[in-house]
Amino acid sequence: MEKDGSVRVLHVEDDPDFADLTTRFLEEEDGRFEIETATSASEGLERLADDGFDCVVSDYDMPGKNGIEFLKAVRKNHLNLPFILFTGKGSEEVASKAISAGVTDYLQKGGTEKYTLLANRIDRAVTERRFREFRQDMGQDPLRLIEHLSDALFSLNEDWEFTYLNQAAEDLFRGDREELLNSDIWELFPEAKETPFYEQYHEAAVEGEPRTIEEPFEPWNRWYREYLYPSEDGLTVISKEITDEKQRELELSRSRELLGHVEKLTRVGGWEVDTETREQYWTDGTYRIHDLDPEGGFDPTVEDGFEFYHPEDRETIQEAVRNCISDGVPYDEELRFVTAEGRNRWVRTFGEPVRESGEITAIRGAIQDITEQKNREQELRTAKRRLDLALQQASGAVWEWNRETDELYWSSELLDMLGIPSESFEGSIENFEERLHPEDKETVEAEIEKAVETGGPYRVEQRLETKGGDYRWFDVRGQVVDDGGSMVGVGFDITERKKQEQRLQKQNERLDAFATMVSHDIRNPLQVAKGQLELAMNDCDSEHLDSVEGALMRMDDLIQDLLTLAREDADMIEMETVELTELTEVCWQNTETGDTTVRIETDRSIRADPSRLQRLLENLFSNAVEHGGDGVNVTVGELPDGFYVEDDGSGIPEDEREEVFDVRYSMTEDGTGLGLNIVKQIAEAHGWSIHVTDGSHGGARFEITGVEAAE
Repeated sequence: MEKDGSVRVLHVEDDPDFADLTTRFLEEEDGRFEIETATSASEGLERLADDGFDCVVSDYDMPGKNGIEFLKAVRKNHLNLPFILFTGKGSEEVASKAISAGVTDYLQKGGTEKYTLLANRIDRAVTERRFREFRQDMGQDPLRLIEHLSDALFSLNEDWEFTYLNQAAEDLFRGDREELLNSDIWELFPEAKETPFYEQYHEAAVEGEPRTIEEPFEPWNRWYREYLYPSEDGLTVISKEITDEKQRELELSRSRELLGHVEKLTRVGGWEVDTETREQYWTDGTYRIHDLDPEGGFDPTVEDGFEFYHPEDRETIQEAVRNCISDGVPYDEELRFVTAEGRNRWVRTFGEPVRESGEITAIRGAIQDITEQKNREQELRTAKRRLDLALQQASGAVWEWNRETDELYWSSELLDMLGIPSESFEGSIENFEERLHPEDKETVEAEIEKAVETGGPYRVEQRLETKGGDYRWFDVRGQVVDDGGSMVGVGFDITERKKQEQRLQKQNERLDAFATMVSHDIRNPLQVAKGQLELAMNDCDSEHLDSVEGALMRMDDLIQDLLTLAREDADMIEMETVELTELTEVCWQNTETGDTTVRIETDRSIRADPSRLQRLLENLFSNAVEHGGDGVNVTVGELPDGFYVEDDGSGIPEDEREEVFDVRYSMTEDGTGLGLNIVKQIAEAHGWSIHVTDGSHGGARFEITGVEAAE
């Protein structure tokens, strides 16, 4: 289609500064763009009522309706209006919901290069819509349609001379149509003789059969898909540039590869069920959990999936799926599972409805192998039961309750904790209930009833009133004995621990609030500042602007490290089996390594929190690249009780090795001084030790020890 006339764009963004910056960049990218701004979804819908817009660009995270809800509202009255979600909240879940709701395109915010990409996406979406409308208006005039095709169409005679070019072909060859006609294509473009296009054109002409080719044209650094139609008079070619499409394919391939690594590391798989056909889509991770080959030709239905569950758990999953399809009720179940190879496993399966126009069209979810977790839970239950039984023999804070007579015995130590003289304790269950905090009575009664019914252990945290009228917290454990006639157990004063937990909870809430403030309230203005700086640098040349750019980059690094520090303190370590080799490869790909290389000299599996370990490795890799110089070599190897990361760079002076993990320590002026401190925090959170020594080839070597190997 001809690229003339204005393009009217409605930009919905609740941050005025970001909206203004986006407007300025888009209008600079393409003079045809006329950007109008709305600060909320409701205002955007009011503006759209006037019509006349060619495209909508919307944020996701906004007050009131979010971007997906706004998109659904737009689609009710503007079914074919291009809608691009331009958001800082990037995830597969958001992208999936946007696609389901009919989004035209999806793009994450980022650096200023994103505005160029956004401008291209707007141009393409508007062009494709206008082309569809144009075809409807064209009626039965194919010649006019050919002339205005967005794809280049040209004809060559037997001597390879141009006999016809439409407007798009004229633009493709960057020449005047009259000058191109009757000219030899290979003489005009001799560089094409060394490309696959030359060979393919000649083969098509000789064989006389139509063919489709998809090749990069190296001289122009572009990809093209071409349809070749030979005839007695020569060759007709329809050519379409697909550079962006190929780039998207590459990005998709990388995403799938990353998904495969993540699924393998976490033992998770994804799936989706079509509610109408009952067909299922499984990711490779899901096939692995079922002990099936993804390429084995097994195309499961939802009924096929049910058959893998243990017979006693099958009804549970069937009912959960039925309720999700009929009523939209999400589910999260831990169930027994039998694989295709007959292995008994435990899985955790999640499911939630996918809606289109209010109707449930699919269920989407995940499945995770939690067998090791369940085994650990069983081991913990066994260990706790043995510990409780052993404590019953100790002369500590012991209690015994005869359920038939309601007589209750508390040892003197427990009475002392409450400041109650032994002579004032009546030794009855009523006396206990009087001292039990009112808010804890329901929980205690329920746990006692459960222990009696199942014969299992009893454990509850409860508050008991002291002689002075205060309450103290107790961790109370017990066991049903004498065929349910009695319960015996111990109690530990955990009042100080509870106070500490409350302090930690408040601290974590403050850390979470801090992280949220840094992530949103500081980063957004910083992004605006970067954009304004680039605009200023385009307008003038000043060494002061270079200093500002460096300061902004350092602020960005500091914010990222501060966020990591805050979240390292707030989150819990979740240990699982990690393949060190595979995670190292992922971390190396995520690090800007330049000319550096990595050598992996271990195939060990260890117990670690995957995301924390990934952060530790990436920080060590970045440190090696930053301080080691160009061409530094990095090695990851194993120790008897851990692993090491070393480089062959300049190393760390011996008198500074005790300081490298301190906050604010940095060997460069540009460093934040937080990277290695974060490494130390992650190691210590796992219970590991880390220290620095000389590398095998003169660089720095970080040794992490005390690491548990996975069996």
